Amino acid sequence: MNQGNNFLSHVKLLLFVCLPALLVTAVAAGEPPLPGSAAVEQRQRLKVGLALGGGGARGISHIGVLRALEEHNIPIDCIVGTSMGSIIGGLYASGKTPDEIEQIVGNMDWGFALSDGTTRDNKPIRVKERQLKIAHAGRLGVSGDALGLPLAVLSGQNLNKVLAQINQENLAIRNFDNFPLPFRAVATDLATGGEYVISKGSISEAMRASMSVPGLLEPVELDGRLLVDGGMANNVPASVARELCGDIVIAVSVGAELEGKETMTSLLAITEQISSFLTWGNTAKTIESLSVDDLLIKPDLGDIGSGSFSRGIEGVPIGYAAANTALAGWKNTQKMAAIGNRPVAAGTAAPVPIISFVQLDNNTRLDNEIITAKLHIQTGEPLNLKLLNQDINKLYGFGLFDSVSWDYVQNEAGETGINIVAYQNPAKRNYMQFGLQLEHDSNSDSNFTLGMAYIMSNVNHRGGNLRLAGSLGENTGLSADFYQPIDMQGRYFINPIVKYQKRELNIFDGNHKLTELELDTTGVYFGAGMNFGTKGELRLGYERARGRNSVLSGVVFEPPDKFDLGELTFRAVYDNLDSYFFPRSGHRFILGSRLADEALGASSDYKQVAFSAIGARSWGKGALAWRVHAGYSFDDAAPIERAFELGGLGQLSGLATNQLIGQHLGFASVTWYRYLAGIEQISAFGGASLEIGNTWLREEDIGFDSLRTSGSIFVGADSPIGPLYLGFGLAEGGNTALYLYVGNPFDFSDGLLSPR
Repeated sequence: MNQGNNFLSHVKLLLFVCLPALLVTAVAAGEPPLPGSAAVEQRQRLKVGLALGGGGARGISHIGVLRALEEHNIPIDCIVGTSMGSIIGGLYASGKTPDEIEQIVGNMDWGFALSDGTTRDNKPIRVKERQLKIAHAGRLGVSGDALGLPLAVLSGQNLNKVLAQINQENLAIRNFDNFPLPFRAVATDLATGGEYVISKGSISEAMRASMSVPGLLEPVELDGRLLVDGGMANNVPASVARELCGDIVIAVSVGAELEGKETMTSLLAITEQISSFLTWGNTAKTIESLSVDDLLIKPDLGDIGSGSFSRGIEGVPIGYAAANTALAGWKNTQKMAAIGNRPVAAGTAAPVPIISFVQLDNNTRLDNEIITAKLHIQTGEPLNLKLLNQDINKLYGFGLFDSVSWDYVQNEAGETGINIVAYQNPAKRNYMQFGLQLEHDSNSDSNFTLGMAYIMSNVNHRGGNLRLAGSLGENTGLSADFYQPIDMQGRYFINPIVKYQKRELNIFDGNHKLTELELDTTGVYFGAGMNFGTKGELRLGYERARGRNSVLSGVVFEPPDKFDLGELTFRAVYDNLDSYFFPRSGHRFILGSRLADEALGASSDYKQVAFSAIGARSWGKGALAWRVHAGYSFDDAAPIERAFELGGLGQLSGLATNQLIGQHLGFASVTWYRYLAGIEQISAFGGASLEIGNTWLREEDIGFDSLRTSGSIFVGADSPIGPLYLGFGLAEGGNTALYLYVGNPFDFSDGLLSPR
């Protein structure tokens, strides 16, 4: 009984002590929150979603908007981006600051990103030299009896690499909710025309899909859908931002206004206008849907076009100013600032995963081993992205693929690996190429050659290539050229060729053309050799041909009416020039020889050796290139069809094209040129050259006192149809000439220094 009384006494004492505290707590709980309380604001505040619209280069102005939002301490809870907005927004959501993003975008080579070609250094010798013979204006895929046009101007090969490079720290994050800020990229489903919101996978692939402007960039196949630029469906994705996290939406519209017809002067300008048509309607609807609590920021970007990537960085301060102006008039600015921004933490990128395996998704005829032999991915180590990009560049440079890409994958054990995707469109495996070459100088006739080729690539599992080519004009010919790698690494090869060629050869006496010959040759060639990466090649060959000389005009003299060629040939090439026509770095060396003997089928015995060297170095926009060429015929015995030729722009300027012929050749030049301007894929240069050289009929005539000097001034352009030159030459003795070239003015046609 006493124990029960004691227990009740303790309970009463406990209630007496605690009751006042409980009453205070109850009263406090029933009171309204104190204004400005950080804890209460954090509990009650509305979330803010940021929607960054598409607009191509104009979207770079989003960087300035982000900078202003941070300075005003505006909280951002999620980001949604369309097209360029997906790039800027994705980088910010993944942890980059506005300053870092500005540096990344400002340093990007947009000309490279928005092109498909790899650098010349990544192409094998065979591909490099094929491009020297005739300028190819384009190619058409052939499937069955139909021609296949490309899905777009660009496949996006280089853009894929650039986007992977700038996102390399976050490529292993596969769920976009796991970024410091949740992120979405908006694309358009090409089958339905509706928006498709990308929330997982590779962030670089999501950005690529979101900015795939129809006609300019090929669609991206993702999640069973064919995706194009998100601007077609939702250019300012405020609705997606609101659904993801935003009670309040800050929407940024950077789309271009419609332009007048006077600006429709290029394919890019027309593409921009069509894009504006398609995005204008949905952008207007988005703006109308914004509530009074939302904020619209619309930078006045003036004449910065959606394709003006070289000027895109100019939009950053404009975006910054527009955001500051909009925030100054927004009723929620002070409320949001009181909450406090949650800055994206630096160093939040996922750790680079250890690569446990490599798998290949091979969508070509090639054996897997041919592709994997060119990859140097080390398992058990973090991915070396620089080395992987080098491997992909060289694979793509072989010209056997429409695209080569990669992504992280995981197996059932949870290990991370690399998946290489090599793709060749079956409709483009066989294709046609068209090209042209134009030569005109004021001292001789104009020469025009139109070329066409039908290429069957990957005719077998080792990458065999059959090229059927024809040309009509000054150089008329037909050829069937089969190139077959022997081993899986592609180091050893055989190269049989059957060909017919008809070309003209002019014989001059001083500056007067005496005779115009026509050389017809029909024959076969069999070559075999080895490649040294993409920079070197050694080959031995045997050529057997039969020909005929015909005098078309002028003085008739007594060359053999018919001739036979039977030659053993040797050729060694090293070439790492960045460009053959306007080089800025690298070297090119060629050593060639031929041995003709009656036992080999030749009409006469003769031996020749030739050497060529080119080098270049650049300073800023200027570059200096030097060239040395030499040819020697033993015993002065080479027939006229194997004579060395010299003359024309860059080969003793001021003389007619191939005005000098002889048993021996010596030539050297120094050329300086400077980059002048660039428009889309055309780069213009201006320069001048100093040249010295000659040809000689007899060895005893060779000497420094017989060398001729000359020089030139020119303007030129590197273009999709090949090099263009307009020049004036002045040679020793007062010889002058005006030149117009489309194609290669430096093609020494002796067969030893020039590609076969």
